[in-house]
Amino acid sequence: MLGAIVLAVVFSNTGYAQGVTSATILGLVTDANGEPLIGANVVAVHEPSGTFYGNSTREDGRFTLPNVRIGGPYTIKVSYTGYEEKEEKNVTLSLGQNFRINFSMKETALDLQAVEVIAVQSEILNGERTGAATNIKKEVINTLPTFSRGLNDFIRLTPQSKSSAVASTTGGGTSFAGQDSRFNNLTIDGSIFNNSFGLASAPAGQTNSTPISLDALDEIQVNVAPFDVRQGGFTGAGVNAVTRSGTNQLEGSVFHNLRNQNLIGTKIDGKDVFSERIENGSLKFNIKQTGFRLGGPIIKNKLFFFVNAEIERRTDPATTFVAFRDSVSTPPADANVTRVRASDMDALKQFLITNYGYDPGSYEGYDLQTSSDKALVKFDYNINNNHRVSLRYNYLRSFRDVPASNSGSFQNRSGNKFALNFSNSNYIINNDIHSVIAELN
Repeated sequence: MLGAIVLAVVFSNTGYAQGVTSATILGLVTDANGEPLIGANVVAVHEPSGTFYGNSTREDGRFTLPNVRIGGPYTIKVSYTGYEEKEEKNVTLSLGQNFRINFSMKETALDLQAVEVIAVQSEILNGERTGAATNIKKEVINTLPTFSRGLNDFIRLTPQSKSSAVASTTGGGTSFAGQDSRFNNLTIDGSIFNNSFGLASAPAGQTNSTPISLDALDEIQVNVAPFDVRQGGFTGAGVNAVTRSGTNQLEGSVFHNLRNQNLIGTKIDGKDVFSERIENGSLKFNIKQTGFRLGGPIIKNKLFFFVNAEIERRTDPATTFVAFRDSVSTPPADANVTRVRASDMDALKQFLITNYGYDPGSYEGYDLQTSSDKALVKFDYNINNNHRVSLRYNYLRSFRDVPASNSGSFQNRSGNKFALNFSNSNYIINNDIHSVIAELN
């Protein structure tokens, strides 16, 4: 069994952990003549949760609000004695974004009418960016179709990406800029979440699962060549994701997906090519996915919770090949009929049962099982106006039936016209994860 237990504490204001989990608001406050205002109060409020961020302008009139929760909407206010208060609403922040906003303030004694000049730089084209990045927000995750309900269905939106796999038994991956998919660096909430064993592109890749449910993700960012010192440890791409948090509004969702052979098309260019295989069972499969998420307040504006769980059960045919019985029922010309005789396989099976009490199982017509259970629990606590803490627990238990390895064999052990293997010569891969992350801002 391949398992992983991760315990990490992330301090966002220090260098103890790698990764970006928040955004930054920065800008300049001046008077009507363009002179900087020193000591002006700048406040940003995350409206859904009431989370408060504040700071004062420096000697050059500039201000910085670091480690700001992504998403929104935010209301940003600027106040200064003798000047009218300025306000900007409906500000939304992306993961890793340096959001610049400038304020020009009028003296109250000179003009009682509210005159506001605000300059907001483009999220994509501005001098604060630290390299090319693709940001995939939860609105995109909720809208775009996905078969696997995995990260790979979305990070491939990055132009430099290409589907890749380490081996047939390690699941799919994504290569960036021509690099091996194992050279990417996956971080979730700032903690490294790579496959340390090195046999798959990501954790749970060997069981065709993912380490975390899509419903638990707030935003995904893909960096190919950043010059931000906080991001590194890869030669492919840095895939950075943050999980959802609860807000002052109780909300959630439930889903159930079902796919099988009866829901696929049977014709290609008007020719029926699949009906016979569906009827004889060689194309049968069954995939069921069920999950939910729920988030909300425990103490309004203070303490929040978020929970998510998802299960997947999948059944696939182990092989579409069958043993030869006779020229009528299993004609040799059939592409799925092997040169292996059913009489030989039955005799070998009976020999093992009679002499050793061992049943090797079936050699045709059996299924491979895949199972995945994942869950996430997260608490966010606003300690005061300057400090916030979050605690997250992530759980995964998954396994997959894998056919007997062809390594060291002649003409392989299965999957062709020359070989069939018994089901009990296959093996099971387990990928289990228990991850606890605490973050203090």
